[in-house]
Amino acid sequence: MTQSGFLEGPKTLLKPLINLKILHINDVSSYKECPNLAKELFANLPQGLENLRARDWKTHFAMNASCIIDQQTLEGLKILPNLTTLDFRYSDKIFGNTIPKSLFHGMEALKSLDLGWSRFNDIETGAFSGLNLTSLVLDSNQLGTREFWPFGPDSPTLTSPVKTLSMFKCGIDALDYYAYFITRSFPNLQSLDLGYNDLVYLPRFREEGHITPVSKIKWLSVANNILYDLAGHHMIDVCDLMPDLQNLNAESNRISYLSDLCLSLTDLNLENNFLGDNLEHNFAAISLLRNLKVINLSRNRFTRLSTDLFHNMRDLQVIYLADNALSHLDQHIFAHNGGLTKLYLNLNRIRIFNVSLIEPTKDLSLLDIADNHITRFNQSFINFMVSSTGLQTVLLGGNPFDCTCGHKNFRDWLHKT
Repeated sequence: MTQSGFLEGPKTLLKPLINLKILHINDVSSYKECPNLAKELFANLPQGLENLRARDWKTHFAMNASCIIDQQTLEGLKILPNLTTLDFRYSDKIFGNTIPKSLFHGMEALKSLDLGWSRFNDIETGAFSGLNLTSLVLDSNQLGTREFWPFGPDSPTLTSPVKTLSMFKCGIDALDYYAYFITRSFPNLQSLDLGYNDLVYLPRFREEGHITPVSKIKWLSVANNILYDLAGHHMIDVCDLMPDLQNLNAESNRISYLSDLCLSLTDLNLENNFLGDNLEHNFAAISLLRNLKVINLSRNRFTRLSTDLFHNMRDLQVIYLADNALSHLDQHIFAHNGGLTKLYLNLNRIRIFNVSLIEPTKDLSLLDIADNHITRFNQSFINFMVSSTGLQTVLLGGNPFDCTCGHKNFRDWLHKT
């Protein structure tokens, strides 16, 4: 439902739909009359509703208080006993500049709340007190200069069940206050997205001057910040902060030096950094990660790789090494990675691809060696390609192949494949 005219008859249209569980009301344009019409809409929602998505509401009078979705407007939602998911993402200024303290009070059944990209810059203390949220999204709201405490600093117990918190693109630079707020307010947090902020170091997670590990966090994104290493202030590394971390996304930063990484990591994304500036040290740190299943080292200015870089990673399934400056790979570099399924070597400077590189990878299904400097493949490569049963995708485009008569076997294979 995408037309603002829908607001004119919610009682007639919605009230009879007593068994409706999911309702999407997106792309509504609200004018000066929006409060009365929105109140009627929210007051006449079916009692069985579980999932309400009201994304991309636009307020044409952003600074006019008459167009703000206020407490009275949302009263109808508070009598829906089964409402577990509420999504106001991309709703431009319908909350004004502040999420007031009592706006969502009374919605005890609510589990997932998405207020991303709604252009508010403050949250009153205690705004989410009394809620049993497991997922909270605050993306792209200017919270970086504000001190807020959604669950209230004086709460007798702070046992919020929130497991997923997203503060993507919130203008956060000095994270120490937020780190304390996160550890105090979300003791059960497992997933934290701090991507596209202005972080120059990882948070210290201090409480009264002491390090407070966020032991339950398993997924962390600090992508697209300005981190120079993966340590907190005063060389407190990410393992001290999050000892059970499994998935770390730190792509598109300025990292040139790796401190100790968590041995618990199964998925590591370091794409678009400067790891090539300290090759030996960084290779030594990475090679210890024996539990990795996916590693992304693309766009790091590598000119070479150490022979034993992946030898300890017996469970490795996907390797990204695209867009570096690699001209040669040791033929034994993947000798211990028999479970590898995808290998990305595109956009490098490889001239000769030796099939012995991938012979140990019995489960390989995708090989990307496009956009290198390869002119031809020898007969052993062609034989391997013909006999392989698991390899489904081979990307070769962008190489300056020599298909003259002197390489007839290679030319014939290309025509047949």
